[in-house]
Amino acid sequence: MQKSEVKDRVYRILHDELDLKDTTITPNMHLMNDLGADSLDSVEVVMSMEDEFDIIIPDDKIDEIVHVEDILKTVGELVG
Repeated sequence: MQKSEVKDRVYRILHDELDLKDTTITPNMHLMNDLGADSLDSVEVVMSMEDEFDIIIPDDKIDEIVHVEDILKTVGELVG
């Protein structure tokens, strides 16, 4: 899967899960501070990523997800 496809799908999930209708997402955005995600939102985002890409994100990787770029990197590595 190409990086651009992963990015498009990740951004779509973030828009849907966090209700970001008029927000332009960038890789350096902080999930909580910039996108308004709380801990429950973060869990839902991870579950949606796992469903969308048919992957399982290990707990140690979940703990490292703070910025959008962290999601892109983790998902990119797992879909290879």
